[in-house]
Amino acid sequence: MISLKNTGACVLLLLALTGCKKNDGFVHNPSAPILIDSFLPSKGSYGTEVLISGHNFTARKDQISVTLNGATCEVVGVKGGQLLVKVPMKAGSGHFIIAIDGETKSSDSAFTYIYTKKVTTVAGNGSQGFIDRVAGIAASFYFYDRTGLTIDASGNLYIADCGNHVVRKIDTAGFVTTFAGHINGEGYADGPPSAAMFNLPTDVDMDKDGNLFVADRWNWFVRKVTPDGTASSFAAIADPAGIGVDKKTGNVYVTNPSGGAVYQVLPDGTVNTLPVSFNYPSDVAVDTAGYVWVVDQGLSTIVKLDPAGGAWTATTVAGIPGTNGSANGGPGTASFNNPVGITIDKHNNIYISDYFNNSIRLVDAAGNTSTFIGTGAAGYKDGDGSVAQFSTPSSTVFDKDGNMYVLDRGNGYIRKVTIQ
Repeated sequence: MISLKNTGACVLLLLALTGCKKNDGFVHNPSAPILIDSFLPSKGSYGTEVLISGHNFTARKDQISVTLNGATCEVVGVKGGQLLVKVPMKAGSGHFIIAIDGETKSSDSAFTYIYTKKVTTVAGNGSQGFIDRVAGIAASFYFYDRTGLTIDASGNLYIADCGNHVVRKIDTAGFVTTFAGHINGEGYADGPPSAAMFNLPTDVDMDKDGNLFVADRWNWFVRKVTPDGTASSFAAIADPAGIGVDKKTGNVYVTNPSGGAVYQVLPDGTVNTLPVSFNYPSDVAVDTAGYVWVVDQGLSTIVKLDPAGGAWTATTVAGIPGTNGSANGGPGTASFNNPVGITIDKHNNIYISDYFNNSIRLVDAAGNTSTFIGTGAAGYKDGDGSVAQFSTPSSTVFDKDGNMYVLDRGNGYIRKVTIQ
């Protein structure tokens, strides 16, 4: 955030910059390079005004553009070697890039984006059970085991309600219904929603066509559920727990915790065992570059799999093998305490449901780990992100607007983290 002193200085500069004429005599020299000397402040949240100083800028706002981490900044004012820009919403940390007449220049240092977060409860009443077809906060779930959720392109949430042996849906109005399976007990049956049966479904993910894939754990099967709720058998997998879909290829990745294995299932149902062994892999996800990320709950580590050449090279990116803790920091320093779930955002940042640390941890592209949300203490508290509490969260997912949904297993709720 800008201090009061810096804010006052920026306001005075804003008056000077916005008061200048369209061209005050300063002209950009296209034969000379753009130079960025400094920017102030070095950190802030959405709406922070940043003064960028340098050389060979322009006095015309229509000739200049500035981005932060790829997001377009509002150019508030320009004057000679100074620019005043406003940080855009959810820009994230990164470098400022100035563009004038096709020439670009990136700042040497990075701006640190401070996210503001607010936590609310979307669904659940805190009790263990089954209440359907009501407003979200009156519904109840039975999160018996490590449980996952996903979201479709329209913003509808799908939850593996494993203790009730069904897949639940929360629509954008907040109403909860049963999407597939029925409450009459565990079983195994394909067919429409009224006939389909599951036995401890623990995780769900969706392909680009809206088909839902379910880790039907005690049936030892991955099931496929079409957008109308019709279930079918997709692939036989021993002890399937976590599931992740590659949106580009349609390949489905499944973890087998008890066997220490991760499987790749092709769109035609062919199952391949990846040539990497794990201690107790609980979840898996695929980023936009095709790398496969695995949470090894047994070792409290996050592992990146590179499929290049079919070698599936494994690299431990975060966590200290066999060590439980809550330390933030870089590779070899940060620690987790029984991490169970993984989600990747559109910028390929990794979010880990750190089960016994009662928090969601963030692993950035450089392998640096920080606490994204959660105080570390088990509890239930909505409100400002700095004080919000969770109890053994097991899964997260992002909507198209960048808001996070958390399956707060220990409390029996679905929570929303609004991020700016």
